[in-house]
Amino acid sequence: AHCTPTHPHTHLKRSWERAKRKRGKKKGVITMGSEQGSTKEKNTCLAIGVLFLLAALAGLAVSMSIALSTSDGGGSEEGKPAMIRSNAEDWWKTAVVYQIYPRSFKDSDGDGTGDLRGIIEKLPYLQHIGINAVWLSPIFDSPMADFGYDVKNYKKIWEVFGSMSDFEEMISEMHKRGIRLFLDFVPNHTSEETSWFAESRSSLTNAKRDWYRWMPPAEGGGPPNNWLSFFGGSAWQYDNQTGEYYLHQFLKEQPDLNYHNDEVKEAMLGVLDFWYAKGVDGFRVDALHTVYENPTLADEPSNPTFNQSTDNPFDSLLHIYTQNFPPLHSLVKAMREVSNKYTPTRALICEVYAVLPQLLKYYGGNLDECHLPFNFKLLEATMSTFTVSSVKASISEYLSSIPDGGVPNWVLGNHDNHRVGSRIGAEYVRVMNMLLLSLPGSATTYYGEEIGMLDVPIPYEQTKDPFAQHMTPDIAEKVGRDPERTPMQWTDDVYAGFKPDNGIESWLPVGDNLNTTNVETQLLSPTSVLSAYKAMIELRQRPCFQSGHFTWLDGSGGGEEVMVFTRWVKAEGEMCIVVLNFGKEQVSVDYSSVTPFPARIIGSTAGETEAVELDSLQVVAPPLSGLVLLTHYSTEL
Repeated sequence: AHCTPTHPHTHLKRSWERAKRKRGKKKGVITMGSEQGSTKEKNTCLAIGVLFLLAALAGLAVSMSIALSTSDGGGSEEGKPAMIRSNAEDWWKTAVVYQIYPRSFKDSDGDGTGDLRGIIEKLPYLQHIGINAVWLSPIFDSPMADFGYDVKNYKKIWEVFGSMSDFEEMISEMHKRGIRLFLDFVPNHTSEETSWFAESRSSLTNAKRDWYRWMPPAEGGGPPNNWLSFFGGSAWQYDNQTGEYYLHQFLKEQPDLNYHNDEVKEAMLGVLDFWYAKGVDGFRVDALHTVYENPTLADEPSNPTFNQSTDNPFDSLLHIYTQNFPPLHSLVKAMREVSNKYTPTRALICEVYAVLPQLLKYYGGNLDECHLPFNFKLLEATMSTFTVSSVKASISEYLSSIPDGGVPNWVLGNHDNHRVGSRIGAEYVRVMNMLLLSLPGSATTYYGEEIGMLDVPIPYEQTKDPFAQHMTPDIAEKVGRDPERTPMQWTDDVYAGFKPDNGIESWLPVGDNLNTTNVETQLLSPTSVLSAYKAMIELRQRPCFQSGHFTWLDGSGGGEEVMVFTRWVKAEGEMCIVVLNFGKEQVSVDYSSVTPFPARIIGSTAGETEAVELDSLQVVAPPLSGLVLLTHYSTEL
């Protein structure tokens, strides 16, 4: 007999039925070796099957008050954090950062758009699953040409999201629950409606003229050079009032600031100070690589690998003069100096798109720039062409390249990329979540990925994303960002519990897979995607995951579809072995090369579990599943 499930978690239930019939005479003991004619693989299946029953029993203890707390804002004691907090100064080093797209998280007033009071309402849920940091996509006052990435007033909340008093209540409630807050800081550009730009465009001699990048037309007319906007077309917009062009690397409604002007630099550093003084714990710095441009304004060269029929037009050039221009490192150091004035640590997470050697420079030569330059290697390796070997290679390359003292971080999804379940298949969500949460350093989860949300198809004529609106329908289908920004699925009710059913439509439609892909249902199921995610966050508190070394376990016999690595702490005498089976068949993994001690299975993608003892140095992983084993660190091998 062997484990041949149609789905790994169906298999676990069947394994338990077999385990009940074949367990030994000793109460609570499961025979794991080859005694009495049984095979290691069969008995390992039985042990893993026990996890399913234990998970089911644990589920009976799930408090209904926790489930109810996801729909109201009360209860300071109920739903206590499921995790031990890192010390005050090092909190960011192993944080699980949960990205919230505010207009899609929870609508408290029924206008179709999420808001700050909706976030307050759902803080018990975030606390319950163990989140210890939240990153909010932009909430500042904005005309919303690019959904908040066009800021009109950096020191005011957009009125649809709420008020400053709502913000102050929200951050107070977060801190009571042990949750830190990152705000989204957009330094490259402002809205064209900000008072700064109104002054700048008013005349050639205005004091703020040089706050933005203005240039006269090229000889013979037209834009000053060939630079392109991310959103299509030229990066230069002609302004009739003064007869010059201004630079906008994004929408024309988003004019670029000129950081060669020290007044601009000081004004934007003042924005950080303003919010830090209100208790904000850090910033995610948007599009940092675009902030400085080469002042020569030379044309950018053509990209020889560009495919006009399939690629984004922006990629037709090599952006060597508009991205990652070296002087911006002085700006990042200045941002870090502002952050360093505050205790406990205020952290900077920096969005930078660059080749790896260039990305790692943003840690700073003395680790004096970004605390965490966003690492998109996992995200990039899990596109439609994903293979286990490519993911493993990306992890290895990144970890071997980080400067001494630099803290790793991992991103599996965000508001600019299709959801992981839609990129590579919903069947991989559990395994990818375990991978994300078991790697060293900080992990960022995009809202809804903890329940396995998928993209929601949006017809081109209903597109809200300005990026997609500037593309042809065929390109928009590939690069449009609306599908991954749809409302959070809280229940299986109308509008998925995102908003009341009051006749007003949600700003984007909700998904149609609500029967099981919703928080309410999954909170009450110990074998749900959410329960597995929560259980893995709890396991992250072990020494092996908080501070353990990382080593691949090669030669374990699992095959090409399996990823096995260890996280170990010599001082604690602890080793965790993570087994991830991305394949469609069960595999047997031998871990005898790293320890002579049999392990315990302490975690599984099946959901909430109690530990199960093994008595051999092999374990069988079902198809599309992950296991965490705990054993002693050994100096003998």
